Amino acid sequence: MIGGMTPLPPGRDEPTFAIIGAAMEVHRLMRRGFLEAIYYEALALEFGLRGIPFVSQVPCSVEYKGQRLHGFYKLDFVCYDGVVVEVKASSATTPADYAQVLNYLAVSGHEVAVLINFGRPSLEYRRFALSDAEFR
Repeated sequence: MIGGMTPLPPGRDEPTFAIIGAAMEVHRLMRRGFLEAIYYEALALEFGLRGIPFVSQVPCSVEYKGQRLHGFYKLDFVCYDGVVVEVKASSATTPADYAQVLNYLAVSGHEVAVLINFGRPSLEYRRFALSDAEFR
């Protein structure tokens, strides 16, 4: 057991497991049908209730050939000083969503991300690791 909790499922790291658990609680209570901003706010509250350290709306600049571009990303959350969390509320996630998360990892310097989609009957989530990506 880890910290008095039941053992983690194989292949799950503790921070990712905690983040997904918080998202499951939000989805269990709210179900689907709300706008992304509502789930975002509820998830921030749940992170706080569970003691999950996080920063929200983290600006992340983009460079091209060593020059910082004017445009930038805002990461929904960075939890535990290193796990990027992207929140969606759509009927399905697509390869474009996966590419977005991998780009967030590439430009932010973080290694792990979780894409969470509240728009399905069951919570949809996927963990990404930059080391597993086809590009770096």
